[in-house]
Amino acid sequence: MNNNDNLQSSAQTRRITADQRAIETAETLHRGGPARRWGVAASGLALAVGMLSGCAASSSSDSSNASDSASDSASNSAAAQQCETAGEVQICDPWVKAVDADGDAHPMTAAFASLHSTTGQSLHLVSAESDASGMTQLHETVADGGSTTMREKQGGFMIPTDGALDLQPGGNHIMLMSLQKSLQPGDSVSITLHFEDGTSAQFAAPVRQYTGAKESYTDDPNMKMDDDGPTATNGDGMSEHHHG
Repeated sequence: MNNNDNLQSSAQTRRITADQRAIETAETLHRGGPARRWGVAASGLALAVGMLSGCAASSSSDSSNASDSASDSASNSAAAQQCETAGEVQICDPWVKAVDADGDAHPMTAAFASLHSTTGQSLHLVSAESDASGMTQLHETVADGGSTTMREKQGGFMIPTDGALDLQPGGNHIMLMSLQKSLQPGDSVSITLHFEDGTSAQFAAPVRQYTGAKESYTDDPNMKMDDDGPTATNGDGMSEHHHG
């Protein structure tokens, strides 16, 4: 074989080797490509999961904040209860039932509130008065042979050391009788409480429209309430009324 033949053979060998390397490289790249693509996809998936986790955490945080806000709102609402301290007693949510005095010879209504002692001791409430009425009494609710009678509470009420004296529709209350005028929603009634120890407490009670508990009054001193409505009974001279 001459020199030219040797050169041509060597060149062909180099081309074959180069071609094989190119093929091997391409195959390697081809085999590695999916792995790299999977790695990229996996990285993207991990990133997406991280973002979703972040969103979930943010949502949970927002939900927690909303719950805390609702709790705070409820606490603020409770704290916003209308209470005032006068003398030795705290008066909460006082109000008077609206009444139209026109055409009524002896118009009357009732006042309500929740009373708390601020002294650490019980308080004995013995009487009350108001500039809106000619006569003011403390009234209790008593059962009487299947009926319910509302009458003056002899001796008054005790405000406990821990707890409250609740004056409410259908129960114990302050009776305002011989009203000087009609009491309409938006009006205010001044009421003074007198205690056994000689102290007193004055407060203002707003007038509200109220139709619940069948709250109505009559100046008949011999009326009581049974299942069939108001009926006459032998009275003892005390002022009585009924819820009808």
